[in-house]
Amino acid sequence: MAAALLTEADLTPTERRLCECAAEGRRLDLRTGRADDDDPAQGQTWEARRQIRSQLLYQLLTGRGDLDA
Repeated sequence: MAAALLTEADLTPTERRLCECAAEGRRLDLRTGRADDDDPAQGQTWEARRQIRSQLLYQLLTGRGDLDA
């Protein structure tokens, strides 16, 4: 069974920023500028403001839903 599509109301502030950037063709840079903190191997320790759910990435990359409008 496929996961339900996310709507704008489901998104965190960071995920909303990603959608805005995607709609404008811009990147969202969530780096801190500290190499140790920005290492993807440390991703599980990143704060929620630096996390994007895979479901949102799936929707943006496949065009499902209207979050990139």
